[in-house]
Amino acid sequence: MLPANSGQNGQYHLPETEGSLGRKLLGLFVALIALTMIAMLSRPAFATSGLVAQNSVSLARGVTYVAYLDSSPNNVINVTHISPGAQVTIKAVSAATGGRGSAVASPVALCQQVNAVACINGDFFNSQGPVGGVLVDGKWLKAPTASQQQLWLNAANRFSIGAQPAQAVASIGATNYAILVPGQPISIPEHDVFSDGSHARTLVGWNAAGDRYLVTVQQGKGSSGMSLAKAADLMRRLGATTAVNEDGGGSSQMVVTGQLRSTVGIPPRAVANVWAVVANASPVAAGAGSAQWVIRPNPPAGG
Repeated sequence: MLPANSGQNGQYHLPETEGSLGRKLLGLFVALIALTMIAMLSRPAFATSGLVAQNSVSLARGVTYVAYLDSSPNNVINVTHISPGAQVTIKAVSAATGGRGSAVASPVALCQQVNAVACINGDFFNSQGPVGGVLVDGKWLKAPTASQQQLWLNAANRFSIGAQPAQAVASIGATNYAILVPGQPISIPEHDVFSDGSHARTLVGWNAAGDRYLVTVQQGKGSSGMSLAKAADLMRRLGATTAVNEDGGGSSQMVVTGQLRSTVGIPPRAVANVWAVVANASPVAAGAGSAQWVIRPNPPAGG
């Protein structure tokens, strides 16, 4: 049965007052859709690139640790993001006294040497020590080798590759080619188990704006690991325009506020050197100078 105020053609017509209310509700609905679309478009790139943030930790002014899940395929990704102008100093820390020799140490211990808020493992190494050169606080502890690319850091805490930059203060070896280059498609120059296989990865990336990314991709316990091509794509999704690959597999580890957040082996593998992030002022504190975990769950979809 039609409502009493239906027209001759059987269509229902709102009375004047109901029509006005309906138009207001429709307008409100359209406005809510528009606001939702604006919010989605204004989110950081990682929120719309298949990465789901599980929690984040403020480590120092301008430095944040974020744990992500990537669903294609399933991977656990740990990111220490150093924003432009962050109040920190990035350091190369070597396990070997004088840089020479085959000494190794746990990343946690190397982090503690300089009171770092975050660290990742560095260069590949063998029984003779790190494969590449080691420059610490402006002093060469081990000379570079022709077979290994050097990842450079200058006095302004900016990373670079290629020729040694002016005012270089730190350097650690890396894979002998960049996995991501500005303005160029991803192209990995070798195809073997190392490059094309799914492994735990340690990655360093940056962009011209001054963002720096220290990243590990876990393997095991539900995390698949990545090929170098997929790792390069990950770094691009995070916001890097240049990226290099450090020692991975069982060496791939990240330490945050003294805690090992990413590792493959049990017990964790000792390594030759690390990249360390040291706060210039007191880190985010939960009392007398201790860093505080600030958990921010990922917002619900559309939030």
